[in-house]
Order: sequence, then structure tokens, then C-alpha cells
Amino acid sequence: MYSDALLVIAIATVTACVGEALTYLLVYRTDEYKRLTNMLERKLRQVEKRKEQAVSVEATKADKKKLDREEEQLKEANKAMSMFRMKSMFAIGITFTALLNVFSSMFEGHIVAKLPFHPISLVHSISHRNLIELLLNRIKARLEAGRPITLFAQDLNDAHTIVVGIIGGTGLEKSDFMIPAGTKVVETPYGEPSDSLTLGTIDGVEVVVLARHGRDHRFNPTNVNFRANLWAMKSLGVNIILASNASGSLREELAPGAFVVPSSFIDWTQQRPRTFYDGEPGHPKGVCHIPCFPTYSESLRKILHKCSKEIGVESHDGTIICIEGPRFSSRAESIMFRQLGADVINMTACPEVYLAKELGILYVAVALVTDYDCWKVNDTEFVSVEHVKQVMVKNAENTTKLFRRTIQEIKKNEDSLLEEAKAEEEIANASVMC
Repeated sequence: MYSDALLVIAIATVTACVGEALTYLLVYRTDEYKRLTNMLERKLRQVEKRKEQAVSVEATKADKKKLDREEEQLKEANKAMSMFRMKSMFAIGITFTALLNVFSSMFEGHIVAKLPFHPISLVHSISHRNLIELLLNRIKARLEAGRPITLFAQDLNDAHTIVVGIIGGTGLEKSDFMIPAGTKVVETPYGEPSDSLTLGTIDGVEVVVLARHGRDHRFNPTNVNFRANLWAMKSLGVNIILASNASGSLREELAPGAFVVPSSFIDWTQQRPRTFYDGEPGHPKGVCHIPCFPTYSESLRKILHKCSKEIGVESHDGTIICIEGPRFSSRAESIMFRQLGADVINMTACPEVYLAKELGILYVAVALVTDYDCWKVNDTEFVSVEHVKQVMVKNAENTTKLFRRTIQEIKKNEDSLLEEAKAEEEIANASVMC
């Protein structure tokens, strides 16, 4: 961050110098500027002289008329100078606008400085780099949904609107399946999210997309900042989250390519912060005893199963076990996890699911089966990065179709899901003991 901040300061300094140089070349050194300057000085002297004559005892009406005429000529000269400067500044403005676009692309999604305060919402909205595009897409979404149009609707933070968060793991980093409306870098009390969040709409529904591991997959499962990711989603008004998890199968009938919609989880992680209520300064106060049954939204699970069938992909219920990673399981571990009752194995399901519950967000996930892990004794193909990548290419395409169809179904059931989201938030609030 500090290197980026220094680079911004250097760019600002160079830009200021370039601005001064352009002003000198386009304004101060031109013959037109010199002519107008000389004329202004001459007219100013004439006006001062006429004023002295006008206040004298011998001043006549003719002298006062001459003064009025000289002052009018001075105004015209000032106007001509202003117009000349305006034309020059317009040319400089076009140059700086082009430079601004270049610099903007250089720092896309980067945090280069932190304000010591939170700007008021109106200023924050106006300063959004893609505000116009965001507003146009928001207006389109509201028209399609039959909702009233508001100019600054709390920057996607409307309690009476469904806003769907999509958290993608491997294969879902791209968001070309939606109408984009820009990206947003969100500051949280828990640090920086995995990446900037992409805003947009899918079939008239507002969505916020986040690559769980970062767009360049730079965070391993242990180092994913789950709390910052979920907090950022909540701050943008997200009240429903659709998540995808690349997973290994622990059951013969769950073949690679299948979808599993988990109904419960087993948390086998050890090194990850598990709550927002950790007693640290600036974090929520109290202790949150969030209930984890039901774990996932039953309404959303039914929608996922329905939509999965419609796109022609087999889906199953099951229990997901989340291990620490980033290594894969040993055979002994894989067999043990089967004996514990797990159906699929993954590295990112937890603590994401119950952190979402602490924030009162309706959460559902789809486990994308890529392999059989390593529990099959006579199997000659075991889980590997290469094998997972191959299956994920097809899985990502199917998941995109599934999520799009699911969002269409969410839109149809908006009223009931808003009520469920409200109830989920009330449960989260009631689970905190202070």
C-alpha cells in the first residue's frame, strides 16, 4: 500500500508540473495572451484616469459618459481574456481526463491510502468511480423489478431489496455472466477482503461478486480473510449469499461433475478466526452463540435443487466437511471422514457459512464435485491439482448457469425471502450476549 501511495504522490507532483507547463505553452507565452494583457493594462490605466477626472469639481457629463464607456471596454477586455483562458483550460482538461483514465486503470482495486474518517454517504456515492454506470444499471434493475427509482439508494444498501452476494472459489473468478456496474474496494474492521467487489445486475437483480481466493488465486484456504469478505458483503446491502465450493466426493454415488447442496457441515479447521465477536477494539461487543441448525437456508436449498434439475445437472443433499488445507487428505483421513458421516470434503466451507449467520445473511452453497479424494482403495486416480482444474472448467460453466437460474427464481420469491432474511437477522441479533 505504501509503495502505491508514494507512486500516487509522485504522479500528482508530475501532473501538477505538466499542468503548469501546458498552461505556460497554451496561455502565457502566446501572442494573443500578451496582446490581451497589454490591452487590459491600458484600459485599466484609462479607467483610473477617467475616475480621477470624474470626481473633480470641473467634471462634466461628457467626462462621466467617457468613464462609463471606458469601464464597459474594460469589462469586454476582461471577458475576452476569460474566454481565451477557458479555451486553453478546456484543452488541458481533455489531456488530464485521458491521463486520469490511464492512472485509474493502474490502481484498479488497490488501496493506496486510508482516510482517518468515514465520508458521509452522499459524498461516498458521488466519489464512486463508476457512479453513472452504476446508477444506470440500478435504474434498469428497478424498472425490471417494478420498483420505484431512487437516485442515491444508500449505495446498494436498501433493506427492502434483495441483493445477492456471489462468493466463488475456483472457476468462478470471472463475472462475465452479469451486467457489470463497476468495482468497489471496501474497508472493514477486519482488514481487506480477498479482492475488490464487483457490482452489477443479473436479470434485474442486484448482485455483488467476490473471488474468495482473489482474482489471481493468491490466498490459500487458511489465509482467506473470511470475516472481511462477509463484512464487506453485508456493508453493501447483501442479504442472500450464493457460494460455490470445489469439493471431493466421499461417496460412490457422488461422481465428479455432480452438485451437492449441503444441509450441514463438519468444521475440521484449526487456524481460522471463527467469530466477529472476538473482543478486539472496534469489533462488535459481546459473545455470539449463533445456532447452526438449520445451517443453510432451506428455502434457498430447495431453489438450488429445482434449478439444478432444470439445467440438467444432478444434485444431491449431503454433509460437507471442511479441512484446513492447503494439502489434500491422507487416505486414513479420507476414510475417517467417511466414517464421520461426511459426503463431500472441502477447504473453504467454514467458517464462511456460520460467519454469514452471525451477520444475519441467508446463506446457501453448492459443492462442485471434482474428484473422489483418495479413500477408494482400488482407485488408480487420486485427487490432484491437475485433475481438479480439468473438472472445474466444466463445473464452472454449469455453476454459472445454476446461479443465473437461481437468481431468476429468487426474484420470483423476493417477498418471502425478504421476510426470511429479516428473521435471520433477528436470530443473529438475539444470539449476542453482552
